[in-house]
Amino acid sequence: MGYDRSWFAGCVTSGDVARAVLTTREGDDTAILRSDGRMWSDVQLGSDEPLRCLHLTWSQRGAKDGFKTKQTIDLGETPRVEVANDPESADAVLIHGTEAVTRTDESGVAEVHPAGEGEVEDLLRRAAARNLPMLVANPDLVTVSGEELVAMPGSLARKYVEDFGAPRERVHLLGKPSPIIYTLACEKFGIPKGERTD
Repeated sequence: MGYDRSWFAGCVTSGDVARAVLTTREGDDTAILRSDGRMWSDVQLGSDEPLRCLHLTWSQRGAKDGFKTKQTIDLGETPRVEVANDPESADAVLIHGTEAVTRTDESGVAEVHPAGEGEVEDLLRRAAARNLPMLVANPDLVTVSGEELVAMPGSLARKYVEDFGAPRERVHLLGKPSPIIYTLACEKFGIPKGERTD
């Protein structure tokens, strides 16, 4: 595409931010820990206590990228996160996609199950009724897939506030346009505060 590699220090994705947020501990010396005090208090991030999350993710879109429509997921990188099967047993809502919900079976295995728009909306409505905080990776509203516009997690965050009445301050975006992704990028690539525009 004609880009010079020297123009870039690297990249940070919303998935990188989500991983950093969910694995940061209170004693860690990281700018991300100081970046959004409301988020940290909302979900007691930095704690070793389990965080039970209602997890919305991908199924069909993931299938196009090589995932099965029903798949076992490994939460080993985020040991504090536990899957909540419903909003009533959740501490927070964690959104990576718009088409599926993660549930655990009787033996504790976490699996992704496709979910229709009505089921997703019902889960969000029930979560909003409890004022659950929401962590949103991939917070774009839409993306282009071939010739289609595909709803992204940001559209569910908007619906959570505008349609179901969740407090806006309880929704935390873990990617652009939230400053947290730029905070992590500057920290990761050693860019001092004086060399960037806030």
